[in-house]
Amino acid sequence: MNIETTRMRLLRRQSDCWERIEKNLHSLNHGSLIALDNDFPCGFSRQEAIETGTCAVAAIMDRLSRAGMFFNEGDPGHGRGHLIRDYVEAVWLFSALDARPADILIGLVAGALHDIGCFLIPRYAEEKRSVRHAEASALILEEVFSECNCGLTRSEQMMIEYAICAHTHYLKPAEIKFGNGRKRFIAPYLDTRLNGEPYWWVWYTRWVDRLDTNGPSFAARHYLTIGKPHLDFDGEDHFAVGYAQHMRPLLRSREERGNDPQTMLEHLAMFAATDENSPYGKHDRREFITLRDGQRNRSKRIVEAVENAGMTRIPEADVLCAWNDFLSFQIEHPEIAVPVVKQLFEQFSNLPPDVRHAWTAGFLAIMDEYLDWYRVGQKDFGHLPHAWFNLPHFGDALAFIQPHGLWLDIVRP
Repeated sequence: MNIETTRMRLLRRQSDCWERIEKNLHSLNHGSLIALDNDFPCGFSRQEAIETGTCAVAAIMDRLSRAGMFFNEGDPGHGRGHLIRDYVEAVWLFSALDARPADILIGLVAGALHDIGCFLIPRYAEEKRSVRHAEASALILEEVFSECNCGLTRSEQMMIEYAICAHTHYLKPAEIKFGNGRKRFIAPYLDTRLNGEPYWWVWYTRWVDRLDTNGPSFAARHYLTIGKPHLDFDGEDHFAVGYAQHMRPLLRSREERGNDPQTMLEHLAMFAATDENSPYGKHDRREFITLRDGQRNRSKRIVEAVENAGMTRIPEADVLCAWNDFLSFQIEHPEIAVPVVKQLFEQFSNLPPDVRHAWTAGFLAIMDEYLDWYRVGQKDFGHLPHAWFNLPHFGDALAFIQPHGLWLDIVRP
């Protein structure tokens, strides 16, 4: 496997790549999925599932590193920081979740690696691509598995690839365009049996994804993406993101917004509204709800801090200094983040004073909520085997997410 060859194939031969996805994954029917679902060894414990999953992730990461993936490319919202948090939150969730070991194994590996394709193709070019980041991630793992089983059976590998493809959870058929001008509508991936029972391993992968699309880390990593114009998704349609327009401290309903693009506040609030009453959260249960609601409440407090901005407890200039450090060294690796943060600071300086004031309060709230997220997490994952959190190329994942740096000295009460 050679990463540059894989990248070129994903960028320049999308029709061929989609045919592989269609043949091997998207075309799987209920009979095929149930057969995969049932092909799992009996007597496997949750502990064994987590250990197998963590070893598989480590083996995949090692194989990708040796193939030339250095995890220093891609947009800053889906860089190594996001991957590390996805991995930590996957282990955190499945160490507590009362679930079938097979579903835990698939959910852990797929949940940790569902965005790996963002290191090779542009994340925010989905509308223009036939092979989007989810499918690209699955194809990358397919190439890894062709050379190394990473301790997994072929059925487990296919379930991981399928769950990764399905993690984006589009609710309606999507039109995709091929380079030759051909178009077709692609139905959403199957995620529920005919009797209404979920394929839990698909939903568990989505649960891991949702834990970093809410809360302080999501607010921060989303901010890292808005310096360059691009298209994002508002739950129904793609919309244009421009820095100044996106930073307006507006919180409107879809009806009030009309054709005006979502603001950052509205984007955060949209994800915070995802619960068991939404199509995305209809199967949420037990241990996940506890983690989900913690993140939703943190997002809601961040939104409220911007809406009700008053005088911050520390000078605004200090807040901005801490915020730049937080983005550059806590949320993302400095190699990816520092140039972006410099550009964002210049753009922020050109905003109207009332917008800067509102978001300075929001930035402080994001950093405060990160401390709360880590405090809660440390109680849960602090007793787990430390070896579970050691990743090839990245090292100690817990050391990365632990609050550290200049921002902490400024912000800590």
